[in-house]
Amino acid sequence: MRTTYECIPCAFKQGINVAKSLNMEEKKLKTMIQEILKYLSKMDYAETTPPELAKVVYEIIYKYTEVEDPFKQSKEYYNKKLLTIQDDLKKYLKNHNDFDELLKFVISGNIIDFGAIHDLSEEEIFKTIENIEDNMLSIDHSSLMEKAVKNANSIFYIGDNCGEIVFDKLFISYLKDSYKINKIYFGVRGGPIINDITREDALETGINELAEIYDTGVKAPGVLLDNLKKDFKDKLFEADLVIAKGQGNFESLSSIKRDNMFFLFMAKCSVVADKLGVKEKSLICKKI
Repeated sequence: MRTTYECIPCAFKQGINVAKSLNMEEKKLKTMIQEILKYLSKMDYAETTPPELAKVVYEIIYKYTEVEDPFKQSKEYYNKKLLTIQDDLKKYLKNHNDFDELLKFVISGNIIDFGAIHDLSEEEIFKTIENIEDNMLSIDHSSLMEKAVKNANSIFYIGDNCGEIVFDKLFISYLKDSYKINKIYFGVRGGPIINDITREDALETGINELAEIYDTGVKAPGVLLDNLKKDFKDKLFEADLVIAKGQGNFESLSSIKRDNMFFLFMAKCSVVADKLGVKEKSLICKKI
């Protein structure tokens, strides 16, 4: 998926929000904004995905803030917060074991995204989780996905955000137990970017007890094929089934050619929602 002009104010606002949260001095903030605007004015929209755009914008942000992981505290907070209610989430899974219900459960965790949703509150996060049953899959390829899971010996599951990873962990555990999947690999980002999951963040949740972790090698909120580490790329094309969580993974991977690849995410912005013909914050299970 390529960048549109509507992605520009979103990327710009992310830069401003991070700078404000770190109390940057005004002179440095002004210089940072000028550099971001210079990049945005010269970028090739037709050849750039939104995660590639975000990668460069955040490189500029980190250069001026001199903070490698400005979302570190928030990431740790939501990982710990969701782990404390892990048992309650397990109970929900036990009582809702239809495959489409399981997918609604795991996709609801995708609300925890500080890049796509600028003014996200903790109240909104937990309201979304509590109201899982009220939501429907606006694009529903769940029956195709269940069939693919039943026939898979190996799954490459690409994660997205901290906090959300607890939902992924429980879903992966369910897949291993119910479908006897021999091998599950879990993909993470190559370094801190927004509140996306890194290897360090993933280890905090214990997901490594269920799946072998592979990182992209790139600090980007998606999977950039041209810059991937070889072992990540190998798993991406060798696994029987790929499950990619989150809008950033959809934006960066929806055009690749491989069978048995499914995207699970919430359509969090008008650009993606319009492309898919759904309303914003719709739940999506889509096969390519």
